[in-house]
This record gives sequence, structure tokens and C-alpha cells, in this order.
Amino acid sequence: MLWRDIALAGAQVIDGDTLRVRDPDPGAWGALQGRLRLRGDGTLVLRLAGVDAAESHYPGGPPGLQAQPAAAAALATRQLTACLAAAPEARLTVCGLGADRYGRALVLAWTQARTVLAAAAVEAELADSLNAGLLAGGACFPDLWDQMPASWSAQLATIAGQARREGRGLWALDGGQQWFALDDWPALCGQRLILPRLFRRIAEFWRLQAAGDRGRGGAGSSSGSSGGGGGRGASGGGASGAATGTALDDCLREFLEQRECQVRLAGGGPERPFADWVELDQGACRFTGQVENFLYQSCSSGKKLT
Repeated sequence: MLWRDIALAGAQVIDGDTLRVRDPDPGAWGALQGRLRLRGDGTLVLRLAGVDAAESHYPGGPPGLQAQPAAAAALATRQLTACLAAAPEARLTVCGLGADRYGRALVLAWTQARTVLAAAAVEAELADSLNAGLLAGGACFPDLWDQMPASWSAQLATIAGQARREGRGLWALDGGQQWFALDDWPALCGQRLILPRLFRRIAEFWRLQAAGDRGRGGAGSSSGSSGGGGGRGASGGGASGAATGTALDDCLREFLEQRECQVRLAGGGPERPFADWVELDQGACRFTGQVENFLYQSCSSGKKLT
């Protein structure tokens, strides 16, 4: 772990779980596990660990499928911006945990000063973190990973589960556990809020479909039959000429199994593919898991924090 005290002057909220800050000693971040990307001007991007905001702009999708409903995306951005503005000394205490595949620092963050703590002592401070606050307010979905100590992920899962049961914030908008049409891009961007992790994969899938990529989950890579048009919710609003019905189901399932990290449930048991909780039926989809119980296999290099 790496502890840093950072002035918020000039900090930029990129979206509800990510911000850019300036550190006068950027070289100190070299002690962090993973490949951290530092800019020449001394700024770096902090990704709040354990949370996942609705996507306000996701360049991995094709034009027309790069953002989730604006009301959901604005929840976390608003809350994070307000918390930073209210920081008593306009400073942020961060605990760096590693770096993700995009070169962002994965952090826990507090707007109140914190002394350097061992991992075992962080649990007592976790509820006061920005990360926990975003989950408690229902501004973000939980996105827990297996390198976190079990006590940290359990506490964040409890906070997120309470917000879900009480229908706070985006949980009142969440429609991912209801059937939706995979090709209904206007709904996915306008009113149908689904798990951001699933949205990103669906967006990437359609981008490859539009590009005609048959080798990485494109429609032509599956031998399944077309199954006819329609299904539970097919709308015809997606990529022209793409597979439909059961062929679309097969292609997306294959794509998810290739691209997504494995999942272990917090209660124990073997790792399983994320796709096991994605139900597909004739071009329609729904998510069947309780995401606060998910521990994603880490995509960063480094050992479990102790």
C-alpha cells in the first residue's frame, strides 16, 4: 500500500469513480504495484477501488452505444464532486492499492486526514472513505476484487447491499435484472440502467460486430442457428446485419467468457465465469446475480493485500 496526501487544487472529476490529481512528487507512486501511467505534468488518474459508476462516456462502444442513462451517470459525479468541494482542508488522503490495466491508481480515499495505517487497521476507517460513501448513497455499483482483504470487501458489500435493499440512488433505476433487448441501443443509453460492467462488455461486443470482427466474439464466430428474429425483447435497433436470436445469444456468451474476469462469491466456493450470471434468451438478456457478493479476479499484477 502507498499513502499520499494530495492537495485538491486543480483536481478534475472525470466521472463518478475517477478523478485526475496533481502530485508534487509523482515519483513516489513508483512503489505501487502494477503499471501506473504518470503524465509529464505530474498528474495521474485515481480510480476509486470497489465502486463502479454508470458510464457517462465509454469509448469502447460503437457510436450510439457509449453512455448509460444520464440520470444514473450523474448521481456519482454529483456526489463525488460535492464531497471533494466540502473537504475541510481541500486535501485528499489516498491509500494506493495497485494499478489497473489502464494505468490508473486504484485507491481508497478520504477527505479527512488519515495517518498511515497497516492493512489490518484500514477496516476501522473504511466506512468514512469516499468509496464507502458512494456505495452507501447508492451512487455507484459495488465492484469488489479478490486482492482486497476479506474484511474490507465484506464491509463494502454490506454497505452496498443495504443501499440495494433500500432502493437508494441508482438501485431505484436498476433494470438489469429484468429482460432487455440486446439490440435496443436507445433503451440501454436512455432509460435502461444495467450493471456498468455488463454494459461495457455489450458495448464492446457490438463495436466488434459493427467492425465485422469474426475472431473476437463477432456474430460469424458462432455456429448457432439464427433462431429467427424477435425473442423476448429484440427491437432491431442495433447493428445492421448482426446475428439474431440464439446465434446472438451464443456469440455474446462466448464473448463474455473470453473477455471477463472470473468471479468468486464472497461466501466461498469455486471461481465461475461472469457469464454464469448473464441469462440470454433469443436476443434478450438479464443479469441474475447480487453483485455485492461478487469478488472479481484481479486484472492487475500483484499479490493480495495483507
